[in-house]
Amino acid sequence: AFAVIAYDRLAGALFIAAAVVISVGRVLIGAHYPADVAAGLLVGLACGLIVARLARPILMPLVRIVERITDPILGAAWRARRPAALD
Repeated sequence: AFAVIAYDRLAGALFIAAAVVISVGRVLIGAHYPADVAAGLLVGLACGLIVARLARPILMPLVRIVERITDPILGAAWRARRPAALD
């Protein structure tokens, strides 16, 4: 979720919201301790930062390929809100 938010804030926010709901549920049913979830958050944040910073030159061509595939489906909606920094 943290890596996704570096590329697309809306999609990243949705991923983070899903992660919060899942992690709260896992704590409530007793599958994890809150410290487990906090540690997972820190590991996810660290990995997300690494991916966003170091892997960006590798990932951006892949993102463009996926955009070409999904543009007929998502088209104008995504292009209208795509940040200029990704061009």
